[in-house]
Amino acid sequence: RLRYKYENKEVAFNDGINRSIIRRLKQSGRSEVTFNVTKKLRLKTRIEYNHYLLKDAERSENGLLVFEDLKYSIPDIADLSARIIFFKTDSFNTAVYEYENDLTGVMSNLAMYGEGLRWYLVARFKPLKQFTLSIKYAETYKPNELKLSSGNSEIDGNLDNRISFQLDMNF
Repeated sequence: RLRYKYENKEVAFNDGINRSIIRRLKQSGRSEVTFNVTKKLRLKTRIEYNHYLLKDAERSENGLLVFEDLKYSIPDIADLSARIIFFKTDSFNTAVYEYENDLTGVMSNLAMYGEGLRWYLVARFKPLKQFTLSIKYAETYKPNELKLSSGNSEIDGNLDNRISFQLDMNF
């Protein structure tokens, strides 16, 4: 799959002294290859590049995301999804959004910006026909940061790791 997106619009700009309307050009390109190795194993590679230009301010920024995805499935018994993501952007303006596999009912569409590495593992097991046990472990590492997030979610340090469990029961 290939995708290209082009956006050209006027935006409000504040340079600290004056507020004005300037032209913003935003382009993104994505390349994605999915390979079904077997009926149980699938690999997916994605490369995404963003370019952001404030025309009158002569400011240009870039963003890049690369990930490798692995999905292994044993029907009616277990599923395993894993992904490793490398990203580097000049700022939040060129953030690359990445939808993740997650627990049932949870949607993760994270903005990857700055420089870093993220990986996660999601496992689902069906020990009995009516029950599904799910677990997700995710880690984000940003080597050039002293703190991650802000407000009540602020983390001292450059590593954010989370673990989630879920037990679903079907009637």
